Amino acid sequence: MGKSMNLAIAAVLLAAAGCVDGTKPVGPDRASVEAGKRARMHVSTEETKPDGTMGGKGGALHMLAQGMGVPSLETYSLTFPATKNDDVKREIHYEIAGVKGSDFLEIVIPEGSLLTWPDGTPITEKDTVNITITVDPVYFLIHLAPAGLRFDPQIPVELNLFYENSEDDLDGDGDADQDDETIRTTLLDTYARTGPNVPWTLLPSAHLVETREFAANLVRLENVAVSW
Repeated sequence: MGKSMNLAIAAVLLAAAGCVDGTKPVGPDRASVEAGKRARMHVSTEETKPDGTMGGKGGALHMLAQGMGVPSLETYSLTFPATKNDDVKREIHYEIAGVKGSDFLEIVIPEGSLLTWPDGTPITEKDTVNITITVDPVYFLIHLAPAGLRFDPQIPVELNLFYENSEDDLDGDGDADQDDETIRTTLLDTYARTGPNVPWTLLPSAHLVETREFAANLVRLENVAVSW
């Protein structure tokens, strides 16, 4: 019999989100997001705060938030199986009136990528890994759990995050100007950590500035955030 496990890419859920029938967030409390922006530049912590600030090397990192009035996602939780024998690709999009809109997330698990379970046991061709993706409703933040599941470094998992619907006033000064564009084009990046008590570190990725997209390769399950 193959070994199976539910692996969650679960967001650090914020209290600002409401739910419909207990499953799908209706949308974030944008007022709390806006109020927190002005405090971001003055807070440094190893734990994520409600204003989106999180600790990192050299001071605070600032999580990128969804823009005001953007559409909801088609789903905030998606579960699917993966095995060593198959290529697996899943996408999450924004949704307007039941119609699929622009991209938010794409994950590709290539054939042969699954390597070891968190305890170091090799994943065999008979094993099935049930992966759950849960998206934070406010920030560009995902939490991969359980920490320690590994992928073959020669065949990494491909993670693409699209942020065209993000906030524009990145520095929180009340307007979107050249200062914000400078942050977006020169400072915005992807960061990762394996757990809540582990410092955030830079996750190497390609930043497609024109299309507002990050493309990263994952060799293990981690928390991932688009930040500066």
